[in-house]
Parts: sequence; structure tokens; C-alpha cells
Amino acid sequence: MAFTAANLTSVETAIMNLATGASAVQVTIGDKSITYRKLDLLTLRSLRDLIRMELAASTSFSNKVRFDAPT
Repeated sequence: MAFTAANLTSVETAIMNLATGASAVQVTIGDKSITYRKLDLLTLRSLRDLIRMELAASTSFSNKVRFDAPT
């Protein structure tokens, strides 16, 4: 699944809300909505880490330099 920065923000907001006293939060990614409770905090953190990794991988690039032997 291709995650967006908005997905990351949504998950981070849900984590903060649970950590600061909310009893339940709802996160929507694509066409799926999931309700998380305090017990799901580790699951949300894992999802956050996954989204961060995928976003970093999709925005990173590598420069390739080719050196040819002199002729």
C-alpha cells in the first residue's frame, strides 16, 4: 500500500490522543477505518514506523556515477 504524509499525520495524531487520555481513536487510511484503544498503542507505533520507512524509501534516491576506464 502506498502511504501518504497525511496518513502519517493521522497516525501520529491518534498516538498522541491515546497517550494523552483518549479512550479510543479512529484512523482512516484509504477506504479502511480502524478504531484503536489504549491497548493498541504499540500497534499504532508500529504502523507509524512502517509509514515512515515507506515514505522515506519513496522519497530517497541515489546518485549513480559511472567511471569508464581511459581508452
